[in-house]
Amino acid sequence: MILTEPTYFNLSFSIVRPTLAIVESDDQQDAIIRLESRLTYLERHIEEQDREIYRQSEQLLKLTRESENLRNRLQSMADAKDMPSDERPPHY
Repeated sequence: MILTEPTYFNLSFSIVRPTLAIVESDDQQDAIIRLESRLTYLERHIEEQDREIYRQSEQLLKLTRESENLRNRLQSMADAKDMPSDERPPHY
């Protein structure tokens, strides 16, 4: 078993990870590279999901506010005493 200095892999996702490689064979090196590539992909995927969840939560908050405003407007219209409930609207 050969202990080497830390090596750096650039995985083309703009993430560079330091690793301490204990190299016995090329298969292990390939396995490490595959695992780091997979980890990088998963990290990017999680970041994308976080952005989407944040966007959806902002949209939900906006829709909730609009719904509350509409509910308040309808309630105020129902409470208004300007037009008796038995009076027909002018367009009839």
